[in-house]
Amino acid sequence: MTYRLASALLFLTLSLAACSNGASTPEDAAPATDMAAQAVVVPPTESSAQRVDVSPPTVSSFWPANGAIGQPQLQFDVKVTFSEAMNRQSVQDAFQLTFPNVNKDLEVFTWNNLSTVVSMHYLGGTAYGGTVVWKIGSGATDAAGNHLVQTGTVGGNFRVMRQNTVKLYSDPEKDVGARRNHHDWTYSSADQFGAATAEVGWRVNKFMPTYERAFVQFSLSKLPDLSTMTKLNGASLHYNQTSSPDLIPISGAGWPLLYNITTPAWFEEASLWDAPTVPTTGHIDLPYSSPHPWDPSWNGNNAVDITAAFAYDLQHSAALMGLSQWEFMVTSN
Repeated sequence: MTYRLASALLFLTLSLAACSNGASTPEDAAPATDMAAQAVVVPPTESSAQRVDVSPPTVSSFWPANGAIGQPQLQFDVKVTFSEAMNRQSVQDAFQLTFPNVNKDLEVFTWNNLSTVVSMHYLGGTAYGGTVVWKIGSGATDAAGNHLVQTGTVGGNFRVMRQNTVKLYSDPEKDVGARRNHHDWTYSSADQFGAATAEVGWRVNKFMPTYERAFVQFSLSKLPDLSTMTKLNGASLHYNQTSSPDLIPISGAGWPLLYNITTPAWFEEASLWDAPTVPTTGHIDLPYSSPHPWDPSWNGNNAVDITAAFAYDLQHSAALMGLSQWEFMVTSN
């Protein structure tokens, strides 16, 4: 801010010839031409000067950064800091957003006490992946009426988050149907790791019960754009079910469940079988019909919502060795 002096103080010092009513001769009086005036300019003091702001304001900083990506698709913000106190209404009138179907009535402004920082909160939204352009026009002024300097710092753009639907298949080499012998508690795999199918339930083989579970595991690193993912809107686990007549249902206790588990020993049947669950929502009930848990009416492709559990796996990917691990079982085995 610079200042201009708007007034000066002028003193006039006058020298007047002496004049007497009792002068007896012309020589006793000074001639009129002897009267002189001297002008002396005295610099004004701080209190006697009117200070006028003539410096135009500038934008000191703003947020989001120009070219930023991943801002909220709904109800996003723009924050601008000025070099000096601004005329609030002029800034709000000069603020411009550009994107399809923008509505200025949805702009809400808040200021700091000094009128140097304004935040614009947009109550609406734009298309996923869309670009928002903002600018403050020349109509914006400071408190003294000086117009905002129009440079490249009075506007910017950012991109809101994208939305994408992707398919992530389980790792074939990690999928397995595991068995536990109820007599000696030994573990084995039904068809070795990498099996395309697995059985869940229990069967009697030579009068010795054998329990069976299925394990599928997903490598989170195979998710496209994992490093730029900001929000999981939904996740569902899809599987194909076929009834097996030789798997024995257990009345009242053999209902199919799904657990989100974690173990670094993904290659050991025993470790998978006894793996702890991750701290999410507990088990997830799979569709079934009473009294048979694997009713033929559920044969075919099924899907179950795993949004909460999968979001946890994404957030704690490093601690979970980059794996999202799942166990199919029935309550009795």
